[in-house]
Amino acid sequence: MSSFDVVVVGAGIAGLSAARELQNSGASVAVLEARDRIGGRAHTVPGLEGQSIDLGAQFIGDSQKRISALVDEAGLTRVKPFDKGAGLFFTDQSKGAQRVPGDSLPLNKLQQIDALLAQRKLDRLPKAGHSRIEHLKQISALQLLREVTFSTKTSEILSQIMEPEICYPLSKISAFEVMSQINSMGGAASEAESAGWFLKEGIGGLLAHLAKDLQSAVHLDAQVQRMSRKQGVFEIESPKGKFSA
Repeated sequence: MSSFDVVVVGAGIAGLSAARELQNSGASVAVLEARDRIGGRAHTVPGLEGQSIDLGAQFIGDSQKRISALVDEAGLTRVKPFDKGAGLFFTDQSKGAQRVPGDSLPLNKLQQIDALLAQRKLDRLPKAGHSRIEHLKQISALQLLREVTFSTKTSEILSQIMEPEICYPLSKISAFEVMSQINSMGGAASEAESAGWFLKEGIGGLLAHLAKDLQSAVHLDAQVQRMSRKQGVFEIESPKGKFSA
């Protein structure tokens, strides 16, 4: 059995970042990854003419301070995505998509005010008391949008904007989880800036930067099969052997 101060399960961006910080602090670390590659939801493949194609987690924003700092540290190249043109919204399924110019929303003046007030209400939620936090854990993100708006159409449009960012149906994810993600972006007002850039080298360039200092500490094809705790020591079994921490 191999013994370490810490065993990190998962070699996504969070796992690699945690392992690197721990190792830089002097701890011995092992990273166990079930896949045959690092990255988790973030993955870059080579495209035509030497370009990189991201298959997940491709956008970053200036409001995301930690990831932006890592991009600068790695010396990666930010590229501004093409963002001109019209927006398409499905406000009435029987009539198909509605085209609106630029960053406009298919809402009347009263509904636009409703959307602005909803944004302010959402920004205040991370500072809410314990009872409010517990409520957010019990309801879906879609229910939360309906609570902070007075117009059904406003909540529907906000849902269409948020779902592609969260990458999950708002009716099936808790309001607390979504608010945690929005808070990490700097609040609802900064959410639009969270997709301000992609990386010329792909997100894989950031993964490689995080992993280079870890070297042999990362074990691929090492799905955790069993974990137990004995007298304050964790024992983890995987196809790559047994680890303790």
